Amino acid sequence: MAETLRELVVALSLQQMDEWFAAGKVMDGNLSIAAFLWPAVENLEGEARQAAAKELFAAQQKTIEIDEEMEAKFLDIYDLQAKLTGELTEEDSQEILQHPHFMDAVELLMIRSKTNTELNTAVQFWTDRMEKK
Repeated sequence: MAETLRELVVALSLQQMDEWFAAGKVMDGNLSIAAFLWPAVENLEGEARQAAAKELFAAQQKTIEIDEEMEAKFLDIYDLQAKLTGELTEEDSQEILQHPHFMDAVELLMIRSKTNTELNTAVQFWTDRMEKK
């Protein structure tokens, strides 16, 4: 099942990137790598997710280069997944909107929502927040 989910996330990530490209949006290739690697850490939280992600990035060094800046960005995107789907105060949501990797995190959340409809409420919330921004 994990391979099936992994393959689905990769396919959805590529499809989403095609849609963004067709719409003339600027794309960040790092987002696709973050999405491709997400299934390996999605069931972990906090420090456990951070540690597993760092091990995953180290293992990926055999096939792709993930420098410290990219690693930090991926870790931010992964950490924001819990915040984007959790209970927040208005102050918290304003802080998240200002995060430098907010858009990438929301885009990963959108990709994830295609395999988990429970995330649709969070996607709609953040989409509405971005429109008001």
